[in-house]
Amino acid sequence: MAATNGCIGQVETLSGSTGPDFKGGHNVNLHAKHGFGNAHENVVGSVGLSGNTRGGPATGSLGVDYNRGLNSAGVFGSHTPGQQNTIGAQGNLNLFNNKRDRLDLSGSVSKTHTPTNEMHKFGTGVQFNDHGASFSKTYIPGVGSQTRLDGAANLFKTDSNRLDGNAFKTFNKPINGPSFGSHGAGLDWNHARGHGTSVGFDRTPALRETNVFATGKANLWQNRGSSLDAFGSVNKSLAGPNRGKSNFGAGVGFSHRF
Repeated sequence: MAATNGCIGQVETLSGSTGPDFKGGHNVNLHAKHGFGNAHENVVGSVGLSGNTRGGPATGSLGVDYNRGLNSAGVFGSHTPGQQNTIGAQGNLNLFNNKRDRLDLSGSVSKTHTPTNEMHKFGTGVQFNDHGASFSKTYIPGVGSQTRLDGAANLFKTDSNRLDGNAFKTFNKPINGPSFGSHGAGLDWNHARGHGTSVGFDRTPALRETNVFATGKANLWQNRGSSLDAFGSVNKSLAGPNRGKSNFGAGVGFSHRF
């Protein structure tokens, strides 16, 4: 966070992006942050707004985080008129840190209301340097639950490039129906100048469904406080109910740091 004399708060970033939606129209996203404090202890608030040019309700989001050293705690929420409301809290606890190694424990909890049901979710995770693992569970009364395990590991890192691998496994348990699961894995490459790409797959054996995806981001222009980026995505179903179907997405995003 930028600050004057280590204590004056100011707006950190203002960003926006737009891109076509395969269902029609263009998705538009706006996001802003405002912070108070210094590099060691600060409070950061954020607001966001997203919608589609074709119409329909827009989604607003709000978050407040308190940071002290490597520890943090915060609350967040979002609202889509007539569709859903979400409130939650999250935090990070640094257990160990020196010049070489760092160990953190994180947790989150949230509740989402929709016109037809209520969804409860909680999760916890541990991160050691550039490697991590997490566990989360989502429960919808009268419908069922999902348990998810995630893992990530850094495979290669230099001053300008890094390559990370990730994998997940889910266990779905409907109240009125047989249990089933999904799994998947992927690779993420990122460059210090703002370029990056991700590739991966997911599979649901019970549905005989297999999907593959790829996303990319390229920095088109940047100076000390601003950045213009282009991004794109494609996913394709190789097997299952949607076999042969593909979705494409592309857009541009701009951010400015004050």
